[in-house]
Amino acid sequence: MEKQERRDSIIKIIDRLGSTLNFTVEDKRTIRVMVNAFFRKRTGTTNSDDSITAAAFLWQYSKINFLWEKDESWKQQNISKLLNAKPKTVSNKSAEISKALKIDFFDERFCRKEVSDKNPFKQFAMTPQGFIISKNMINKEIMPSQKDKEDYFYDGSDLLESGNREKAIICFKKALEIDEEYVDACNGMGNAYFYDDLQKAKQHYQKAFDLTKKHFKNQWPITIEWDIIENRQYLKAMHGLGLIYWREGNFEEAKKLFMLMLRLNNNDNQGARYLVATILEGRTWEEDEKIEDDAMEKGNYSKEEKLFEKQNKIHKFYKYSGD
Repeated sequence: MEKQERRDSIIKIIDRLGSTLNFTVEDKRTIRVMVNAFFRKRTGTTNSDDSITAAAFLWQYSKINFLWEKDESWKQQNISKLLNAKPKTVSNKSAEISKALKIDFFDERFCRKEVSDKNPFKQFAMTPQGFIISKNMINKEIMPSQKDKEDYFYDGSDLLESGNREKAIICFKKALEIDEEYVDACNGMGNAYFYDDLQKAKQHYQKAFDLTKKHFKNQWPITIEWDIIENRQYLKAMHGLGLIYWREGNFEEAKKLFMLMLRLNNNDNQGARYLVATILEGRTWEEDEKIEDDAMEKGNYSKEEKLFEKQNKIHKFYKYSGD
């Protein structure tokens, strides 16, 4: 939970500067993609003050998109001043973010489209021997892939968050070519099709869920803790398939999966208790999606909390067993 809370805190700090730095909608979305990508990494943690880390993300975004060259407000000194941080500290933290995310010049994951379109290196690549060649000359013998399945999965997730669904699907497929039983990549495919092709999304989530059961030899353990990174793909498989059942109107099967998540991960890092409460209230997925969007826009989730308290008082389906 600590990483999630820190990520959310940093995003709020950045969002508050939206008008000061003249964010576009694209800026807000892409910076959030960068923050989320950093906190998804195993090394996605930081001991720095949230304001310093927020400043570092903003400066990193400014550098990638050359914003500081045209707008004084995007210069390192100004960003540091806005968040009461020392420029050198911000620079060091920015370098840490760049290293963790392997950020390159004109990095499409975190660039404005107008900047990405001007990338002069799109037609060229560097071989392992250090030669610059046309991409048309590349083949597997010259440039064997150095990426593993996790690299392709994280690239796909970043692309999906930035709205590039087709490239994301390519990355997830490459991850599955390396390991056809890679649950995270199956979930990624389900996420990619979730809004556009319900049946395809269901096939991929179902595969992820079946692989999850296979992993646990068709016998659920006492717990599947979210804090163990590997476990998250299994809990996400349940969540994805549960959402599909809900969208199909199969409330009972959806509720069973969300209740299973609560039993296996009592900390409920994914908010399954709110989904159970919403289903017990009789809301469709579409109705809840509109309410969720409104709550996210206002930054106020009090209605969801009250609904959970109401339904839990009646049905007593969730009790936190932690401290």
